[in-house]
Amino acid sequence: MGLGERLLRASEQMLAIGPQKLMIIGSDCPYLTQEDLAEAFARLETHDLVIGPAIDGGYWLIGFKSLHRPLFQEISWSTGEVLRQTLAIAERLQLKTALLRELSDIDSEKDWRDFEQFRKPPPISSI
Repeated sequence: MGLGERLLRASEQMLAIGPQKLMIIGSDCPYLTQEDLAEAFARLETHDLVIGPAIDGGYWLIGFKSLHRPLFQEISWSTGEVLRQTLAIAERLQLKTALLRELSDIDSEKDWRDFEQFRKPPPISSI
């Protein structure tokens, strides 16, 4: 079972138990903040679809109020085309879409090293 099918099944199962809004987030995006999630939920008040674009051409978050299967079925997963294809499908389906800030996820050793530099506390200066 591929990523798209797993995302689709999880979305169907979650929406069947009743949430009004559903967010799927990547577990490999350590730059994600509470503010990002709050913004995503707020944007769903006025949008059909919310996407957090990733620097690599994918996304770190997708959120919606109702399921649109083509968003998970017509995508070339694990490529730099995921976001572009998703947005094209959303446009074709006439979904009002909001984009969040672009973040990096951790797909390689270099990504991890970059994150370690990002989270390293600044040196303590002596006074």
